[in-house]
Amino acid sequence: MNTLYIRTEANVTTAMGHMARCLTIADAVKMLGGRAVFIVAEEGSTRFPKERGHEVICLNRRWDDFDGEIEILTSLIKEKNIKSLLVDSYYVNEAYMAALNKLTYLSYIDDLYERIWPVSCIINYSIYAEGLPEKAAQSSEDSKDKFCYKKDYPETDLILGTKYFPLRKEFLPIVKRQIPEKIKNVLVVTGGSDIYHFMLNILVHIMNDSELKDVNFNFICGSFHEDREKLIEMAKDADNITILNTQPSLKEVMDQSDIIISAGGTTLYEAASCGLPAICFSFADNQHYNVWSFDSEGYAIYAGDVRNNFSYPGIIDMLKSFDKDKRQLMSDKLQSLVDGKGAERIAKHLLEV
Repeated sequence: MNTLYIRTEANVTTAMGHMARCLTIADAVKMLGGRAVFIVAEEGSTRFPKERGHEVICLNRRWDDFDGEIEILTSLIKEKNIKSLLVDSYYVNEAYMAALNKLTYLSYIDDLYERIWPVSCIINYSIYAEGLPEKAAQSSEDSKDKFCYKKDYPETDLILGTKYFPLRKEFLPIVKRQIPEKIKNVLVVTGGSDIYHFMLNILVHIMNDSELKDVNFNFICGSFHEDREKLIEMAKDADNITILNTQPSLKEVMDQSDIIISAGGTTLYEAASCGLPAICFSFADNQHYNVWSFDSEGYAIYAGDVRNNFSYPGIIDMLKSFDKDKRQLMSDKLQSLVDGKGAERIAKHLLEV
């Protein structure tokens, strides 16, 4: 049985994005008859793969000390005879990757393009992986040199584009969405954490706007959400506000929503598979290329970076002016992005090396 080893983490700093996409790839490995084994540093990260029936090796050490991990992983690769290792973390460094790449087929999920990594395979399922759209490229001074994978990785296997997006099986099959005349249900998502208190701020503006009294808002509080108790307390005074626990899958609540207000991460691609119109925002540098590209290509409306002169009244105005024709056009475009077979394509490649 072919085995894929996966080195990633989930905690209050990294949130759940890296772990979530790796779990989807691991599930695809299992579906194809292979075996997925997770390597994590801290005990807190072990429960997620275990809950999905995957094996876990816990290193019992600090999660972001990759220099100190080189010797440990070197020994583990030799001991386990690891043939294929997938790494997913923004905290790795060149020395770490170079050392591991000498010992195994090393794959890396890279959506930042901060440097040229010494790896065997690069994976970027993003909308911008094969080049930023022109309007998106104009948003950043350094973007002209970004995402030139074919030029900068001439001898590296490249897995690029949204056809490789690892859509969770809960989102299948992909069904065309019916767009209502008026927005009645809004889903608000920040991901695993919310260190800039987006939900608290937007909730205040929603509650103070009389035109939104008949619109229902569902707030998803992630595993590491800082303001959960405050949000629950505030929502007691509003009949149209519901604070929901982290969902095993957002599919059901997305199907019940007419629009999503979301941070610019993985959730945008899941919403795309559902044809769910989106207003997006960013609060991390790694989200910029995503939100710029979604906006410039008409797949979402970008409301800005919450860290930089963000307008909460502005995002409310966007919501109220998002008419049916705009939502219908966006929904149709979104469902052309993701076909649901991305994780299987990635898993097949990584098992065959």
